[in-house]
Amino acid sequence: MAGKTASASAGGRGKTAGGKKAVSRSAKAGLQFPVGRVARFLKKGKYAERIGAGAPVYLAAVLEYIAAEVLELAGNAARDNKKNRIIPRHIQLAIRNDEELGKLLGSVTIASGGVLPNIHSVLLPKKSKKDSESAEIVFMLSQHRGSERWVLCFVFGLLYFDRGLSSISKCHENCSAHGTCNLELNRCDCPRHKVGGNCSQDLPLAYTCKKYGFGTDTATCVKEAPVGKCLNACNHRGTCVAGWCHCNKGYYGGDCSLSLGTDGQPSLLEDLGYQPAKLRPTVYIYEVPPHFNTWYNIEKFDRPLYAQIWKRIISSGHRIVDGAKADYYYIPVDFRYLYGDAMRVLEYVQQTWPYWNATQGARHLLLSTSDLGGCEGAQLMRIRNMTARSTWLTAWGLTRKHPRVWWPGCHRPGLDIVIPIPAQTPNMLLTPLNPKVPKRPRNITFYFSGKICGDNREPHVMLMDNSSSSSSDTGTLERAKVCQTATNPLYSAGMRQQVYRYHSHRPGYRIVTRSSSYLDDMATSKYCLAPTGGGHGKRQVLVGRFGCIPVPVTDFVLQPFEPELDWTLFSVPVAERDVPQLHTILDRISESKLAEMQEALACASKHLWWSSMWGGIFGENGQYDAFATMMEILRVRIEHPDARPEDYGKIDERWSKFAACQLHDSSGGKADHDLQWNQGELNSGSSVVHNTDLLCTYGTASHEELVTQLAPTPLCDTQQYGKYGIPGGAICHGAANLAQCPRPCHRKTSTFHCRQKWPMSCPWQTTIVTVHQETEKAAAEDDAGFQLVISS
Repeated sequence: MAGKTASASAGGRGKTAGGKKAVSRSAKAGLQFPVGRVARFLKKGKYAERIGAGAPVYLAAVLEYIAAEVLELAGNAARDNKKNRIIPRHIQLAIRNDEELGKLLGSVTIASGGVLPNIHSVLLPKKSKKDSESAEIVFMLSQHRGSERWVLCFVFGLLYFDRGLSSISKCHENCSAHGTCNLELNRCDCPRHKVGGNCSQDLPLAYTCKKYGFGTDTATCVKEAPVGKCLNACNHRGTCVAGWCHCNKGYYGGDCSLSLGTDGQPSLLEDLGYQPAKLRPTVYIYEVPPHFNTWYNIEKFDRPLYAQIWKRIISSGHRIVDGAKADYYYIPVDFRYLYGDAMRVLEYVQQTWPYWNATQGARHLLLSTSDLGGCEGAQLMRIRNMTARSTWLTAWGLTRKHPRVWWPGCHRPGLDIVIPIPAQTPNMLLTPLNPKVPKRPRNITFYFSGKICGDNREPHVMLMDNSSSSSSDTGTLERAKVCQTATNPLYSAGMRQQVYRYHSHRPGYRIVTRSSSYLDDMATSKYCLAPTGGGHGKRQVLVGRFGCIPVPVTDFVLQPFEPELDWTLFSVPVAERDVPQLHTILDRISESKLAEMQEALACASKHLWWSSMWGGIFGENGQYDAFATMMEILRVRIEHPDARPEDYGKIDERWSKFAACQLHDSSGGKADHDLQWNQGELNSGSSVVHNTDLLCTYGTASHEELVTQLAPTPLCDTQQYGKYGIPGGAICHGAANLAQCPRPCHRKTSTFHCRQKWPMSCPWQTTIVTVHQETEKAAAEDDAGFQLVISS
């Protein structure tokens, strides 16, 4: 015993014979990290035949430095989020937001969206009686408290295992046989009839195909289709299985646009020359599992807008792959169709990426094409609190609960955006705003054709001649029954019935339930009713497209892009209580004022149509379309976060000009809406912008001959693409790939519509326009980020 005691006292960390404390290797090196344990880990890991005496000292010093840096940055993140303590999310943000740490650790996969409190059990060596040293990592971590423990766990996990935390989860080696490996998340995405780590397990076809919109057609549900039937034609990097992209090995994403670069980081359209847009916003797109989006049969969607926005964010250059640098985050789904999956997709985003938690859902773009926007159905109402800071993109602009209808207030001006539903009708090219359609006099004062009563029956004929609007006649009309039954009496908040009651008999007013001359009537009417229906209405978009001044009549309902756009410039909003006096309100508008409103409406109609997606109608280039308008609104919000939306035109010069369609183009300074049709070309002053510089025209070759003749530019060839449409949108028609899609070249207060060279031959190949010398000089004096011409 005495021998053992003497031995213990003479060495190790006990006291020496002289009574002095032993000095640890860490203390000798002036470090807090345990050099001795690092040395043992290096030896046990067998990284080399020999481990030099200085190696653990240097490595411990490096780890301590990294830990100190991460803790300092994480502390800053905690303060920015008004937190008193550091949590795993702050450490993750610290790493991703620091350029050097991001390069070092950016490719590491962190389980469940946050650093684990200890190293994942899969990575830990198995404990045994013979080898107790394998538990030393956990022992060491237990000696540290709070945030240091998290950092130590992270850096020692990288030290101890050759492949770091990224080895927690990898795609099965056979994933690519049936599925697509998301290399960023190590997730194997399967076709709709397969599940499992390597997509080897079959799902019951009858149930699955019916759920995702294929009905009983199980053959089509799993059949390989032409690549054009998938999002962005899978960028020709894979095959299309009934709308789902089976990407070639090495590519991933809903359209196979992503891959890992040589640095191990995600790359977008690698080797195709993709360049981010010079103008904000930047948008990060969540690559959620396909059962939330591309498993659905988009051919059954009447409003396939989520996919169109998805592809335009890419082709416009607004998409970036570094979420830490994004202005906004887009979840590429339509919440209208998700039902019970609405909560699940949000939970998946929250658990898989750090950005939702870091922003508490702010700056996240959520789309719903439902009649009542983000408030339709129990499944969307359940997530209202969770999405309280998110931006909803919907067509429903009700700002408060309607006083007479059950509709809840759902839209929050300045946070949400009212977007136009892509109201498409046959023969839209017959609009007088098409430069090839002759203008005709507008002889109908007021027009409406559509459903009047909630019971879907014809209304009673109002025989009273109330042109004098005497009080006795008005009282009689108020007591008269419009609808045959009391079914759904508050359809359209009762406003269609009220307009019919007071004005269906009025001279110059045409109010009917159906018309065989619907398009002609709109094209020859001065004012058109723009009511709501069971929820949002689309007639304000449709009638405006035909040059008829919209007359919205439902209280508290904002119209598309209102209040960012001033709708009083091109519409006549009428309060519900003033509907009986509608004719008086319209009579007060002078002919000169009407002409002024019609000119403003010609511009507004561009903002209300998604021409860069589906094709032009007015012989336009797409720079003012609905997608561009939405992006401009998001830009202003980023640059002026405290501004009221109705004040954008006062504080942001670019927005003011954009809203008025007065951003200058490359043809010499004329606004887009000043272009006039002349013998197959659009003339603008002394310069000529050939129609090859414009969008292809909405429609297909199957359009009737008359409409084909009226197309201001060649018709878009959309038949091979189905409802996913032309890859990148109509603006990319004929482009070699999405990276080569034409884009505007932006300045702070004006824009030049520059076009890229397309390495292909087609009858409407785009050419680059030479800009006047004074314009080039002005551009050179602008910010360094301005690029006059994007070369291919």
